[in-house]
Amino acid sequence: MKVGDLVKHRYKDMIWLDPGDDDPEKDFVLEWKNNQVGTVLGFTLYDDPGPDFGPENYVKVLIPSGIGWIWESQLQIMGTVPK
Repeated sequence: MKVGDLVKHRYKDMIWLDPGDDDPEKDFVLEWKNNQVGTVLGFTLYDDPGPDFGPENYVKVLIPSGIGWIWESQLQIMGTVPK
């Protein structure tokens, strides 16, 4: 996965994404429907996101409702940018 790739989330229904700002009132307010595609804008590697997980990228995506963050393992690539 790289910047510019088109992605969808792997869930059956709509999900909510975190916009990634410091306002706790805005946590997980971006709606992403399962039939919508997003564009990868960037990555942040978390070396230890939790005791049950290894290192994983937290991916910044542009979706119809705004810009949000989601774990890379929750995404499916739908189209890639040429090298």
